[in-house]
Amino acid sequence: MVLATTAAFGLLGCASPGVVDDTGAAGGWGPLAVAQPSELSLEAQARGVLEVAASCAYLLGAGERLFLVWPGDRTAWRANDRSIALKAPDGSSVLLRDGDTVSLAGGGAGGREAGPLDASWANAVDWLVRPDPDCDTSTRWFVGAWMAGGRPAP
Repeated sequence: MVLATTAAFGLLGCASPGVVDDTGAAGGWGPLAVAQPSELSLEAQARGVLEVAASCAYLLGAGERLFLVWPGDRTAWRANDRSIALKAPDGSSVLLRDGDTVSLAGGGAGGREAGPLDASWANAVDWLVRPDPDCDTSTRWFVGAWMAGGRPAP
């Protein structure tokens, strides 16, 4: 089971890098659940296959299906190719797509250590975009940073 590991540090900036569609215009967040920036660094690691469904994004691996919560200050949804652009603390970006095998730093909870497995955990999160009510959020992962997989963003 995944256990959250955190250490305090300041994040780079607080403004969202924006959400772009195929014309470069501002758009929605697609299927992503997006949280406001946090003062915590989530440094545990999860590896698996990214599943980008119609209204939710998950990481499938090690017998778990982790519901993904994305950082609003470093994430952009690209509607034209249904990809996720994730900006790393060093300023580089990577594109993540459905079916990619990726490693994501972060922290999460599920099973016995998770606390409430119903939707009440979400009330403690400062959301930009709340999870779709149809998403399975019982095992969740707050994305901290990209570690491997995907492809460099143009």
